[in-house]
This record gives sequence, structure tokens and C-alpha cells, in this order.
Amino acid sequence: MFVILIIKRNMIRIFSFTVSLAALLFMAAACQSSDSLDPKNVVSQFNSAPVTRYVSVKAGTYECNDAAERQALAALSTTGLISYSVDRYAWWEKQVDRVKMKYTVQGSGYWYRDVTVYHKWVDDVVYNFCDHYVVTVWLTRKGEKMALPNGPAPTSASEALFAPLATGVRPVSFGAGAETWSDILNPFDISAQAGPVIEEDKVVERIPGEVVSRVDESRYTAYNAIRQESRTVYFPSCTVKAVKVMNLMPTVMDGMRKAKGDVILRARKVTPVGKIMDGVDNGTQWSAPVTLTYYADRGWCLD
Repeated sequence: MFVILIIKRNMIRIFSFTVSLAALLFMAAACQSSDSLDPKNVVSQFNSAPVTRYVSVKAGTYECNDAAERQALAALSTTGLISYSVDRYAWWEKQVDRVKMKYTVQGSGYWYRDVTVYHKWVDDVVYNFCDHYVVTVWLTRKGEKMALPNGPAPTSASEALFAPLATGVRPVSFGAGAETWSDILNPFDISAQAGPVIEEDKVVERIPGEVVSRVDESRYTAYNAIRQESRTVYFPSCTVKAVKVMNLMPTVMDGMRKAKGDVILRARKVTPVGKIMDGVDNGTQWSAPVTLTYYADRGWCLD
């Protein structure tokens, strides 16, 4: 099995395309024999073998502080492919930092004016709210049958062929209700804080100090006792069909005749996983770069 991986920039979401080796060989055999570049023939090469887009899902127990990603997992659980639960571990911490302050004193007399700058180290009490969300995701029997068990390896040559969608994970309504969490107010008596009032515009340096008190200590202990383990599985998102090729421009690279352009791809047979995790619907279109190489015996072939 030959798999194409595309890694998205911001989110931790990996997309892949997979075609069978036999299909790739068929595509190679379907090279455009003519010396001229024909966009229709390039489209035919793309569509000569079925291409399936896959989307990754993490299974196991792990921290997930992205609310949109948790919402997508909750929606995915309504399809019967995974079981899903989430636990929140939140607490307040009281911490004493060392802060270097800058002070300016102006002095003046009848004949002079001077400015003196000096620094002073002081203690600053700060309160931190620690908020962690740990999810547990397991594949059901239905999910195990549908998913690819092993993660495919990326190939440098294939990454240029297909681009990830710009939509990414999107809000969905698959019967999964929105998360509702209670507000946790600062339990410390802030009015009893001793020490100078810190003016941030005068802070030159801050050295984080030790935590001197923590509420709720039990949640902190429980969070640190969690054993996080996860694996990545891949579900089919949709099949991909080339619609047309545009902007084909011939060039020469390393002594080889090349051509670069853009291919318009269209999503078909979109699965519920594709709608939830990949943000696609039937008919969704996107563009991707394409490169061809000319061979004397075969003509123009997709790289």
C-alpha cells in the first residue's frame, strides 16, 4: 500500500491519500504519449486509479485542551465508531515570584536638574488557574473494522501532489451536545495579599517562584497520576476525483522537461468521519499543485 501524507500547519491534524501499488503502476502506464501538454489527459491520469482521502484520529487516553477538537470527538462518537469521554482537572495555585522593578527619581535645584534610576527586587504574589482536559477515546468493533490500524509513512515525492483542505475541523451538529463546565472562582483571599502593588510597566525582570499553596490539591494529584497513552488510526474521509487542470507551464529542471500546474479536486462519497473531522461534503473542491515529467518513451507522466 502506498500512502500520501499531508501535515497541516496549525492543528495537529494529518491527512493522507492512499492508492494501491497496482493502481500506481496503472497510472504510470497511462502517461500522455503526446509531446504536447493536454490538461484533459492529465485529468485522466489522476482519475485512472481510485484515490481515497484518510483523516487521522488519536485513540487512547491523552490531554486535549482544544475545545473544538473535543467537540469533534464527541460528534464522532455518535457515529458508533468510537467511544468517548472527557474529564476535567482544574485547580488554583498561589505562587510567589521575584520581580525586579525599575524606579526613577527626579531631582532639581536652582541651577540643576538630575534623574536617578535604580532597581529593587520585591516579592509578587500571583494566582494561576490550571485547567486540563483529559479524553479517553477507544475504537468500537465497528470502528476497528473501518480504520487503518497502522500509520502510513510520508514520502517527499507525494507531498507535492495533494494539499490539505483549508477548512480543517469545523463545528458540527451530530447529536453531540456542547460541553458545559462550571466556573471555578479563585478560592484565595486576595484582599489579604501582602507586599507592594506591582506596576507592570516598571517590571524589568520576573523570576517565577515556587507554588506555596494549591486548591484543589486532590485534582492536581489525580491529574499527575494519569498514564497518558495514545495511538493514531486513520478513517476514510472521502474519495477524490480530479475535475480539471489549470495553469500548466512547461519548464526545465536538472536537464529534465517538466510542467507545473494546479489540479482541482472534488470530494465524493464523503463519510461521516470526513464531514466531522475533515470538514468536507460531497462536492467540496480544492486545488493542489501538480508536476509532470516528460519521458521520450512514455510522454508526459505525473510525478
